[in-house]
Amino acid sequence: KTLVNSAFPVTHSILSIAALLAKIAAEYPLDRPIDGHFLHLGLNDTFLLKTPQTSYILRAYRHRWRTREQILYELEALQHLEAQGAKVSVPILRRDGELISQVNAPEGLRYLVLFSYVEGDEPRYDLKSSTIEDPVPPQNHHFDAYLYGRSVAQIHTASDRFTGHRARFTLDFDHLLVHPLRYISPLLSHRLKDWHYLSNLAYRVQQTLENLPIEQLETGFCHGDFHGGNAHIKQNSYVASKPIKTADRSLTFFDFDCCGQGWRAYDLAVFRWSMSVNGYQRSLWDDFLSGYRDERTIADLDLAAIPYFMVVRQVWMLGLHCGNGGDWGFGWLNDRYFDRALTFLHDWEAEQK
Repeated sequence: KTLVNSAFPVTHSILSIAALLAKIAAEYPLDRPIDGHFLHLGLNDTFLLKTPQTSYILRAYRHRWRTREQILYELEALQHLEAQGAKVSVPILRRDGELISQVNAPEGLRYLVLFSYVEGDEPRYDLKSSTIEDPVPPQNHHFDAYLYGRSVAQIHTASDRFTGHRARFTLDFDHLLVHPLRYISPLLSHRLKDWHYLSNLAYRVQQTLENLPIEQLETGFCHGDFHGGNAHIKQNSYVASKPIKTADRSLTFFDFDCCGQGWRAYDLAVFRWSMSVNGYQRSLWDDFLSGYRDERTIADLDLAAIPYFMVVRQVWMLGLHCGNGGDWGFGWLNDRYFDRALTFLHDWEAEQK
């Protein structure tokens, strides 16, 4: 009797950490022994690996989430940024000099990339900054927001001449609005009034941006997800009795999975959107902007575009959630979810009047 593979088809699997450790040990020149564990599920699966000397991050890209060419674009960008002196997590070369590994998972081909681990803590926006010894930033600034803005500016400056030699999506209206709205539409079919409001607002915002005129906005390489996270700060911080020295604190970025060429105003708007969505004070955006301007200038036209790109970001995020429901689940994409999302947009409109 002939045996056939009876495994039931899957859309997403969690790779065995034991098998991954064996593969990494065989393909990468790392110290032994190598230990590790599954860290979290997101746009991709993330694993933390440790050797006696060093820690690493292993990213397992979801099946069909990014093409090999798109991943290579991201990795080339990181290598470029590192060469320019920017603080970023960088890909680790395999023994054969390649950057990408692959495995045949139950759902199909998945790509693996090993990254350097970024030491430190996540930025904190719910704590007041301690006293700053240095004259910059001013003592009334929230240091993490200021440092984040300054570091974003450094990324933009370091990537000004990067265009990439690989195929990659562009952070344009098709990517940020058109495709996300297609994913959102089926989940708002029972709320047609809200769907019409959302799609009409997206159209009006796009028209406003195009009439700025949009071709005069600064464009270039964008991280795509500068939401206040995706970075660690290495410092001896949050000790109220000790002043903070700017020279003692540095911020390093990671997770460039959403990167691409696009409008720099959108890249900045993501931070302002995040602070607003999470209910933080407006002053955090002002501190971020102060840090950015201490490193790099922003044209008035780009500043004028940022509030409108906050709406673009909100639509993109809704589309990201709805479009990945097959892997992440649809249960949480309920009426409460959309109530919160639409309230943000209604509040945003009210602030523009």
